[in-house]
Amino acid sequence: MDSDSINKTKAQIEQAIDVIYQPKSNNFERLEATKFLESVKQEESSIFLGPTLYNESEQTTVKHYGLQLVDYNICHKNLTGLSKDMKQHVKTWLIESCFKIDDKTPKFIKEKLAFLWVSIAKREYGEYLSSSIKDMLNESWYDMDSHLLQLWEKGEQENSLYLKEMTLLIFRTLFEDIFLLLDYVAMKRIPVLHPLSMLLISTPEIYQLKYEVDNLWSYFKFNRIGWFNTWCKELERFIIKNDTIAPLTENECNYLVKLLETFKNCITWPFSDVIAESNLIKLLLKVLLIGDSKMQTVALDSLHIAYTRSYNDAEQLESMMNIYINSVSILGEVYRKLKMDYHDYIDDEKYSVIKKYVDMLVSFHMLFFNLINKGTLKNKQIAIDYLNLVFEVSNDQSLVVSGLALDMWVFLLRQDEKLDFLSETGLIMKLLDFASSQLIYFEEIEDHPSKLLLDMDFQSDHEFKSFCSLYRKSLRDIIRLITCCKLDYSFQWLNERLNRYFSSPYGQEVLQVDYLDHRKNAYLSCLSQLMIIECFIKGCIRWKIWYAEQPDYEEKHIGLKNNLKTLSDQLLSLSLKDPMLLKKQVQNFSFFLNILQDEALFILLERIMTIATLNFPGENPALAEYDEKQESIKNLKYTCGLELNRMALLMPNSLAKIYGQLEDVVGKVLNNLSYHEVISFKSFLMIIVLKADDFEDRINKFASIVDPELAAWCDSGTITGLTDLHWFMERLGIKEIGEYFAKRNVNEETDLLSINVDEEGKSLKGELHLKWERLFPVRATRIFLHYSLEKVSDSFDWDMIYDIWKPRLFPILPYILRLLYQIQSYSDPSNWEGLPPVVKMIVKHSNTERFWEATASSKTKDEFISEHTKAFDTLRDFADSTGHAVRYTKEVVLAILAVASRLGAPLYEQENFANDLLNSIFIEKEVLQADGNKALAYSPGVSKHAWKNIINIAIKPLVKNCPTECMPSFYEKLLPRLFSNLNNLLVNYWSFYMNNDDFQPTAALGDEEMSEEILENSLLRLTTTVVVKMLVEMYDQQASCQNNNFDPMAKNMSSGNNKQNFAKSITLKNPEIGLQFLKLINNLMIFKDGKCSINSILVFKNFLSLLNAISNSQYDEFIICEMLPSILNNLLIDFNYKESFYDGLYCFISVLTYFAPKYPQSISWLSQMSYGYNMENLLSSLLQAKDYKARKNCMMDYLEYIKLQKNKMMGKNDDEEHFISLEHKKSMARRAMVAEAQKVLVQKNTKSQKEDLFADPNLEDNAIGSLFD
Repeated sequence: MDSDSINKTKAQIEQAIDVIYQPKSNNFERLEATKFLESVKQEESSIFLGPTLYNESEQTTVKHYGLQLVDYNICHKNLTGLSKDMKQHVKTWLIESCFKIDDKTPKFIKEKLAFLWVSIAKREYGEYLSSSIKDMLNESWYDMDSHLLQLWEKGEQENSLYLKEMTLLIFRTLFEDIFLLLDYVAMKRIPVLHPLSMLLISTPEIYQLKYEVDNLWSYFKFNRIGWFNTWCKELERFIIKNDTIAPLTENECNYLVKLLETFKNCITWPFSDVIAESNLIKLLLKVLLIGDSKMQTVALDSLHIAYTRSYNDAEQLESMMNIYINSVSILGEVYRKLKMDYHDYIDDEKYSVIKKYVDMLVSFHMLFFNLINKGTLKNKQIAIDYLNLVFEVSNDQSLVVSGLALDMWVFLLRQDEKLDFLSETGLIMKLLDFASSQLIYFEEIEDHPSKLLLDMDFQSDHEFKSFCSLYRKSLRDIIRLITCCKLDYSFQWLNERLNRYFSSPYGQEVLQVDYLDHRKNAYLSCLSQLMIIECFIKGCIRWKIWYAEQPDYEEKHIGLKNNLKTLSDQLLSLSLKDPMLLKKQVQNFSFFLNILQDEALFILLERIMTIATLNFPGENPALAEYDEKQESIKNLKYTCGLELNRMALLMPNSLAKIYGQLEDVVGKVLNNLSYHEVISFKSFLMIIVLKADDFEDRINKFASIVDPELAAWCDSGTITGLTDLHWFMERLGIKEIGEYFAKRNVNEETDLLSINVDEEGKSLKGELHLKWERLFPVRATRIFLHYSLEKVSDSFDWDMIYDIWKPRLFPILPYILRLLYQIQSYSDPSNWEGLPPVVKMIVKHSNTERFWEATASSKTKDEFISEHTKAFDTLRDFADSTGHAVRYTKEVVLAILAVASRLGAPLYEQENFANDLLNSIFIEKEVLQADGNKALAYSPGVSKHAWKNIINIAIKPLVKNCPTECMPSFYEKLLPRLFSNLNNLLVNYWSFYMNNDDFQPTAALGDEEMSEEILENSLLRLTTTVVVKMLVEMYDQQASCQNNNFDPMAKNMSSGNNKQNFAKSITLKNPEIGLQFLKLINNLMIFKDGKCSINSILVFKNFLSLLNAISNSQYDEFIICEMLPSILNNLLIDFNYKESFYDGLYCFISVLTYFAPKYPQSISWLSQMSYGYNMENLLSSLLQAKDYKARKNCMMDYLEYIKLQKNKMMGKNDDEEHFISLEHKKSMARRAMVAEAQKVLVQKNTKSQKEDLFADPNLEDNAIGSLFD
């Protein structure tokens, strides 16, 4: 191309870029200009145009476009297609351009230059190594190290930080692509790039110890001391300057951040000798004292990574660890400089550093714990200094900072051999005081410093409350463990503490006031004392196990019982008034019985029964208005019933001795109790009857308690209500509500929130609440069945349970399933046809789910309670209460089915049970879609939250508890329809998101609408999660191969216990089950939820070896024709599925390697699926590869080709988006992926290898690299 043509094109390019930036240009003009710029990239002359534009233009946008042209030629047209002279020309130009940068060069230009440098290096550096072809050295860019060294030295000569920063940027980008990100180009050349990277940063002496240097490797080394030592000297120079000459300038600090980031990227992969022989760790510790937050952040990460990486031998490891051991004084100085009073001022950056610092400090604990056992005074003193520093951190005003240290204390207190040391140093006593003083509901204290940090620490108020709950759990553990190992001291300490408290003004207040403000100190402080008492008792219970083998156990046990008896008597004498404090006291009474048993049984039983039947001041169970006091009384009495049942389970034989007296007492109070309380007391008696040894007339006594309640299932009113949906609605009281609404002139347009309830309405609400309590005998059935199946120990007990429940449960099972059917039907709008308009409105409102549940509600708990309280006095509460009654009844029905599954074979052998269950849950209906077509739906109107509960509460336990001998027949009847229905249900829900790549919740109708949209997505994820969890429990999973090249297929491995393996066998031997399972798992792994996707692919992975052994053509065809495209087009080339990439790749390779050769049409189908790629060659390469690692490398070119072709097919040619903004997006995506990859390095060895993959269903931010650019 001649110079005139180049100049002409150059002018056109500048004009096009000018059009894009001109404010007066319209969108069409900008689009045409962008298309022209994209077309230039396809021209052969673009490789000449790029450097010309960069060199000759003064506009940074034109310069950047010139760099993009070079980038396109390197990455898309392939560097190997250029002549030797052209490649040398591009390299020379690039090197010269890097040497010319200055303080005015924009950051995005420098980053692009570094990117181009690395793009060439990845393809060419060391490419033509051969001892017989020295003339090819130039094509291997053998002198790249020389250019980098010259660039660095020029920066030193000119005192230019920018040139040295450019060197760092190149190294950082290179090491990210090779070691942190999954880069196709780097992966293909990793055998060369990895050793060369080692060579660049290490000294020749270290390198020669690891590699034989009898070839041309030595030609590539120019920096004789290695770049790692060069950077260490640079860092030391600036530290000395800061300490002795002058504080670092802002530019110097920014430069050092880049230097530290480069260190951070090359701590894990080099030879440990490189780290050990440098003074990096000491320098990083000094960096912490400089005071720059960004520098401190990177230094802390680097220290953490260096601490967790592996070292060559014990001597080297000890040498490195000694640096950390001798750094306690520096670490203490760092904390005291970072520490701040959050009431005065909160420095966001500094606070972030504090949290990172404490996280690192606590991670060192095992290093310092080991010093305790080494015996020397010096080592013990170092350990004491370290623990005192962590204790100081534990007392930080921020609960998050304090909480980071609590798990360490819990771990230490579990080490029996360390307890004497903790006691001698006084730490154990300080910890007890600290934990007890912190065991408070901080979330209720308005002016606590953690409230000031809410926005920085938590995304919501609910998240803060969840954290506080976990924080208190750790404190409870500390008190419990100290009580266990310091029994006598803890008892004395507790007595003194309680005496002080109840002599204080707050203590006197809680003994005198009937209802306390639950946000004020009196209530919160008393609750804290009761929690400490609970922890003390649990510590005593632990002591019985911990100390059981000691010779003086019996003597100490007697002393312990005497102390606890004294404490229980003291607590019994306390006249607490507030119902919620009494609730906590009742719970503590039941803990005493674990040790005292008969010694305190009767007096504690009497106390609990007295509280349960007590009439509180102002108590009015029939009150129709919402009242916090009534709710607290109801809560207390529910707890009393629960604790009575626990006592009966714990000590049935002791209670059986006084059964006659208990029966008389219960009989006298039943008429004064609510229906729920009646059931609790009856279940208390039933447990004694069933669980006591040799109870006389057991069967008749059981019948007298249970049968009157179960008989309600056969009541004519119940049967009528279950037969017809309208009768069911009438039984709910909707007719009475409708009549009342008619009196109040309510129509379907009325705003129910605007009309208050009058006296007649309050009376009706009271009647309805009493009616709903006894609506169906579901609660009695569940509680009686549940407690019957608790603590069943031997075959005799099981036989008895079968005998008494078989004639009772199975006759009413059809009624229970019919009730479930009616409740499912109640949600279907088509079933409301023919109802009067007002009644229809009531039913519609009652189906609006108004409840609060973490992650399943759009408001905070406090907001929900506030709104619910306001609605309580309005007509809307009629609908809300009706809906609550329906949902409560439904969830208890599901719980009955779950509990019944524990009966085993008698339930699963019931004829048509599986079919009736499915018919009750999945009611098939044809519904009219938005496009006018009819489609099959299941139980229309049932919400995602309701489906989640159905699967979680009932279906999962029913599948899980199926006895092995019943599995073949039950699975055959249940699973085909279950898998098919769940698949159709989820596909229908997910279709909106699967067909909308750019889904973003919008606030078009206000903030509440936005949160509802997010909520719906969250509920769908939760529903999908419980389906995946069910499959995981049924079949188990293979371990993820993200960090290894292990090949389970090679060893014909499948994970799971005997029952899970049997389930897999049943599933695959029956194609009706197997195909529906594969269809379901195929969709589950591509739904846009990272956690569900990876867990689903791991379940499928666990089936691969079994599928390969079965050789079923239907399975082979489905896997190749349906599942391979799903894995390829989603898991392997879509960024949304980045967490599933490695395991998706494994499954894809395994299917190609093991399944495709068995399927005759596989080659033609795979070629069609792969945009004409030569699949015969790929299959041949995979089959010839010696191991999985080699097969994985074979896939890189294929995936790169597929991604490019798919983007072309979808029109993703980047011609509709401005090239600068596109580059910015790619840059930001790369930074995010690097940050996530580095986070993994920092977290290394801090988590269990087998962590819960479902810990957070919304978490999808692991990075796997530039594959998804």
